[in-house]
Amino acid sequence: MHISRTHTLALVVLTCVQMLQADELVERSVTLLRGDTQLAVETALTYGEELWLDASLLEFVSGFELSDEGLCSGDICIPFPEDAGTWEMERDGPDFVCVTAIA
Repeated sequence: MHISRTHTLALVVLTCVQMLQADELVERSVTLLRGDTQLAVETALTYGEELWLDASLLEFVSGFELSDEGLCSGDICIPFPEDAGTWEMERDGPDFVCVTAIA
């Protein structure tokens, strides 16, 4: 069975949203799935139903990289919608992106 990038990202987000309960920023570990590959992430952040990941993991999760133009893969760029809200934050080192907001 082949799982597309979109389905993989949606699976990760839906799985994580189901386990979230707190309406405060919580650090936790999660397992990301992409095809047959699993990646254990020790430092993911959750806030309510939002899942925040280190920006360097975005390409693994979606196949796209974060750029000034939006999410890009090669020559294809998808701009962030203006109503996407806050989707990026800095926290003691790495930038985090809200994969729930950009899914």
